[in-house]
Amino acid sequence: MPSTLTLLLKKLSITKRFALGFATMFLSLSVMGILYGLGFFHNLHFFDKQINQSHLLQQSIEKTITVNQETVTTFDALEAKSSHVGTLYNDLAKLRLIRHELSTLNFEPSQLRKL
Repeated sequence: MPSTLTLLLKKLSITKRFALGFATMFLSLSVMGILYGLGFFHNLHFFDKQINQSHLLQQSIEKTITVNQETVTTFDALEAKSSHVGTLYNDLAKLRLIRHELSTLNFEPSQLRKL
């Protein structure tokens, strides 16, 4: 097979061989250019997509940080309120003890033994 191709090429004139070689090289360079262009645009699209996804991730992280800060602020306020309520319950317990002591002051010693 290769020998028939070389025989056919030898039968052609020098100008036809030059034109055939030029056309072959032009075709191969055109195919290489098209493939390079497709690869370049594929990479360009891929990196654009990655950049968009990174911006979306950054926005999501910022939103999460904002929500977490609001949650921490809310829990700090609840903690302050709960400590105030705890103080009120301690005062209430002291008042109940005082009321119990005051109520037992009116009893006579024999009645106090019954308690």
